[in-house]
Amino acid sequence: MTMLLMDAIAARSAWLVRKKRSPRTIAWYELWLKQLADRLLLPDLESITLADLRRWEDGLIADGYSINSI
Repeated sequence: MTMLLMDAIAARSAWLVRKKRSPRTIAWYELWLKQLADRLLLPDLESITLADLRRWEDGLIADGYSINSI
């Protein structure tokens, strides 16, 4: 069975809630990962390449995010 990126984001968020992570931290991770899903047009996890992730990271840097916080 293929897992979509959005399903993986939801599973990761649920895990972070169980680990009692800060709601702000969880929301921040969700924001970044949903931006990735939007840029990749909601792919399944198996189709995401390293080049896709690097383009996403470059986009975050271009948007003004610190390289140290990515």
